Amino acid sequence: MEFCILNANITAEVLHATLDEFDLKEGIWSIPARRMKGRERHNIPLSKQSIALIEQQCQLRMSDFVFPNRSNGKSLSQAGMSSVLKRMHKRREWKDKHGQLITAHGFRDTFKTWTTEKTDTDWLTGEMALAHKIKDKSAGTYQKSDLIDKRRRLM
Repeated sequence: MEFCILNANITAEVLHATLDEFDLKEGIWSIPARRMKGRERHNIPLSKQSIALIEQQCQLRMSDFVFPNRSNGKSLSQAGMSSVLKRMHKRREWKDKHGQLITAHGFRDTFKTWTTEKTDTDWLTGEMALAHKIKDKSAGTYQKSDLIDKRRRLM
């Protein structure tokens, strides 16, 4: 869950992450196009905290998956991520300021809100951090960079 929050990913991207997708020296996670909703490779600049989590998982390695199901070595299921939140809800209901139960996907909403309200990050950089497609065809035609340097500062 922590890795998902730190990188503003959808849960499936994290659950199916394999060690070969990471270049820890460069601090980049390259999610292949076949695993992305938009079917385009997505490079994520990793924070020091994210790199530390991956290094920790490498020491516990039991399969190619970074966060494996410890009973069988396969990737965790979506229910695995949900169970983390359920355990947190057992202590006390964990709700947002609108009274809605916190969800894993809701952390992406929080990331976008934080990006626009609390940082000087431009809209495009925030959208690219979330791997959103640029819907403006004209802007999409001319925007060829993945803004990795700006996104590295953001992350």
